[in-house]
Amino acid sequence: MKVTKELITDLLAIQEMFDARIDTRNLSDTLLAYFVEVFEWINTVETFKNWKAKPGKPLETRLDELADVMAFALSILSQAKESVDEEEFDLTLDEIVNGFNHVKQEFTLDKSSTIMAYVNIIVSSLYDEEGIPNIDTFAVAFLVAQPFLIADKYYDIDSVVAAYKTKMDVNHARQDGTADEDKGYV
Repeated sequence: MKVTKELITDLLAIQEMFDARIDTRNLSDTLLAYFVEVFEWINTVETFKNWKAKPGKPLETRLDELADVMAFALSILSQAKESVDEEEFDLTLDEIVNGFNHVKQEFTLDKSSTIMAYVNIIVSSLYDEEGIPNIDTFAVAFLVAQPFLIADKYYDIDSVVAAYKTKMDVNHARQDGTADEDKGYV
């Protein structure tokens, strides 16, 4: 599978159906959740756990966490879409695809220092000096491209998209009260 505007638009439609169920959704919480999920994914990869003979959680666990990263990235894209015109949104989609294709050869998260530099780049692109979200075209495109870059480098895009769709089914079930009832999702 290739990263295209059509793929992103299709995934965005899935995310928007779910987001419509969340009355309390807001950009600040969504951005924080995105970062939490990035760190949860990093924790499943365990490249920093040099004390382990075989670092890394099972593939399914890593894909599940990356699916969460994708969900919050798409939710941020959806919220950004609400504040721009169609032409600017189309430009954002172009930037996601172009950014993905431009960066994918150089992208790596192979050690702790690289991961921390990566996190710093994401944070600095999304917040200004006062800590206010900076959701311009480039920042949103950069953020949404991340799960695709990780998928392309360490897994494959098909697997992450499939994990995302599976996770969205679980998330809908949670909101319906038919999954994880004891965790307070409804």
